[in-house]
Amino acid sequence: MARLLVDADLSGHDSHGVIQIPGYMDAHAEGLIAPGALRRSTRRAEPALRIKATAPMHATARFTPCGMSKRHQLRSSVVDSMMKLLPELKEKGPNVRVLIISSHELFRRQPKEYQEKLLGWRDWQDSTVFASAGRKVMGEWFANQVAAEYALTPDWDDRWRTGGSVDEIIKESHLDSASLRDGITRFVADRDKRLARLRDC
Repeated sequence: MARLLVDADLSGHDSHGVIQIPGYMDAHAEGLIAPGALRRSTRRAEPALRIKATAPMHATARFTPCGMSKRHQLRSSVVDSMMKLLPELKEKGPNVRVLIISSHELFRRQPKEYQEKLLGWRDWQDSTVFASAGRKVMGEWFANQVAAEYALTPDWDDRWRTGGSVDEIIKESHLDSASLRDGITRFVADRDKRLARLRDC
């Protein structure tokens, strides 16, 4: 973890670097994260969807966004919307896999074996993105144009957001939990159609 934080700083991603250490320490003290915990899979069903997101890791621990810019609060809130949705997805479906990845550059600096295990080429082709950034910024995450069309991003209607509180921006951007659920449901329902379009290209 320390190496990744330093690498983030050295790569120019200060918001994902050692500045996160106090938050991680607080989360550990509150029992929200368990350093060194072993990962294990509890479900082996083949997911119908892979979604990637760009957001700082601290958002998954639901840290209060005190002292953060509205942009960072927005990023944290988008991931929080997904975190609130996960129990419902687990209970009611659809069967999806959600990856929260802090940055494309840092992900690509990981060993190829790790990248393939998390997001193999075939999975990448059958994926989309949810993010607080617009589609143009997320371009390197899209395996194809179809993935971009299904992206859950604030520019879903190619219009500027009107502003307001973080909650108002999240809702207007269609990045609240209900909107994310609707987008995922549509993505899964259209899977055969999406894959047929890719085969026809």
